[in-house]
Amino acid sequence: MRLPLLALLFTVPVFAQLEIVPDDQPQAVFADKPQTVRLVIHNKADKQMDADMTTRLFQATAATAVPIGEAQPWKTLHVLPGQTIIETATFTFPAVRAATRFLVQWGELGRTSVLVYPDDLLKGLGKLTGDNSLGVFDPDNKLKPVLKHAGVKYADFEIETENCRLILVWSARLPEIVATHAKKGMGVVWIRPTKASVAYADRLEAGRVVVVPPAMLVGLGETPSPQLNLLRFAELAVQLPENNQP
Repeated sequence: MRLPLLALLFTVPVFAQLEIVPDDQPQAVFADKPQTVRLVIHNKADKQMDADMTTRLFQATAATAVPIGEAQPWKTLHVLPGQTIIETATFTFPAVRAATRFLVQWGELGRTSVLVYPDDLLKGLGKLTGDNSLGVFDPDNKLKPVLKHAGVKYADFEIETENCRLILVWSARLPEIVATHAKKGMGVVWIRPTKASVAYADRLEAGRVVVVPPAMLVGLGETPSPQLNLLRFAELAVQLPENNQP
């Protein structure tokens, strides 16, 4: 009986001194592919803390959390006195049809909340505009590969121009053909190289242009957050100006 008791006495103080620094909001990842989850740990003690860590996934429900698989060995942490460290671990979350909350259990240390999304989020552009009502002007191919992967239909404005409800532009300039369509009421999301850190919307006669700094779409093909940003900007762009609303 002495060995388990000694082990308990050794373990409890370690995890009492290490704490997870909470995220401002849940981390967002895609389902069904390897994804990185971040963990920030602070050592409150005045000495180094070492801890052998495991990980385990849970799917959160309204009333409880359902475990997914067994706990897996992860790594041994070495945290200096008063130190805050950033660690990452890779997980593959189960397929989901809509945003679903999961929890990552880090041994005895605590849990991290993660929102898991299907990898076809950008199909929401099609729902927003209707089939064949999305245009793209993207000479450097920063948008088109991501849209193709998500199965989003669009008209390539570098080849053909159509009457679209919305056009996505990733360019230093706003093409004249796009400006012409926007004046007639087409919504535009213009991803424009700039030092600005926020997006803003401008009227262009009957249309609306939402200007977006590329920094808000970093990792567009890898993580959900920039895709969610793009969808929000697209929704804003296709809203009718107030004085044109019925």
